[in-house]
Amino acid sequence: MPTFNSNEETVALLKEFDTLGVEIFTCGTCLKYFNLESELKVGFRGGTTNTV
Repeated sequence: MPTFNSNEETVALLKEFDTLGVEIFTCGTCLKYFNLESELKVGFRGGTTNTV
C-alpha cells in the first residue's frame, strides 16, 4: 500500500477515483463540526441517506 506525503497527493488520488465514477462522500456532520465545509475538494457532502 502506498504512503502519501501530502494532502495534495491524497486529493489527486481521490480525484482519479472520482473520474472513474466512484462516488466519494464526506461526513457532513464532521465537516460542519470541524468547520471544513468550504475546504471539501473532492466528492460530495454526505449524510445518513448516502450510507444506508
